[in-house]
Amino acid sequence: MGQSFRATLAALMILAGLAACLFWIVQPIQGASWIWIGRISCSLVVVVSAAVMIWAKTRKSKVPDFLMEVCSSYFERNGFCFAIVPQVVGSHCQLSIYYQNRYERKCEGLVWIVPTNVAFKDISSLPKFELNIVAAGGEFGRFFCECGLPLQCKGKPILWNVAAKSKYPNGRGQLLRLRDGLRVGTEAKISAGREVLRFVGALGHFHSETPARITIQFPEQAFASSHTSAWKQETIWKLGDAAHNFNSPD
Repeated sequence: MGQSFRATLAALMILAGLAACLFWIVQPIQGASWIWIGRISCSLVVVVSAAVMIWAKTRKSKVPDFLMEVCSSYFERNGFCFAIVPQVVGSHCQLSIYYQNRYERKCEGLVWIVPTNVAFKDISSLPKFELNIVAAGGEFGRFFCECGLPLQCKGKPILWNVAAKSKYPNGRGQLLRLRDGLRVGTEAKISAGREVLRFVGALGHFHSETPARITIQFPEQAFASSHTSAWKQETIWKLGDAAHNFNSPD
C-alpha cells in the first residue's frame, strides 16, 4: 500500500467515524430515512477502511527489510528508500547513504542533503550533497564518502534538509517490500526554505512535498577536514542473492 493511499484511507476512516457518531447520536425522525442511510454507510466505510489497513499490515514482504536494521526510521520518495548514517571510520568522519528499492524494477534516485539555515549559525562552510543512485529491483546497498566538516562543527549537532526524487524508467513492477518510510519532498522545495511537516505514526503518514530534516552529529574525537572525498558505491544485496546476515553500523 502506497503512502498517499494509506494516508487517504486513514483520513477517510477518521472522517467517516466522526460522521457515523453524529448520525447515531441524532434521534431518527419519522420518515427521515436519510439518517439510517448515513448511519449504515458511514459505519461500513469505517469497517472497510479498517479491514483494508489491517490486511495491509499483515501482508508479508518478499524481500528482507535491510534498512530497518540500519535505522528504525528512514526516508522514502515513491518507492526509493534511504537512510543517512554518520559514522567514524578510523579517525575520519564518514557519511553513508544506505538505500533499498521497494519494487522489482530498476529505480533512479536523486538525493539532496543541504544544511538548514538556522538563526545565528554560519553554514557557509558546510558541504552540500547531491547524489545519484541507481538501484536494481529490491537492491540494498550504500553510497559512502569521507565527509569534510570544518573544525568548529566537531561534536555539534547540525541540522540538514533532506529531499529526493525517484524515477522508474521501465515502470515499477511488483511491490517487494511493504514497509514504507518517511516521505520527503523534492529539491525545489529546499531552495524555497519551506518547513517540514512532522511525522505522525499513530494513524499513518502525514506528509507534504516539503523537505524532511535530520540532525547529524560527529563526535569530538573525529578528525575534521575541509575535504570531502568522492562517493563510492557498495551493493550489499540484490534479487537472487542468498539470505544475507547484514551487520548494521554502530
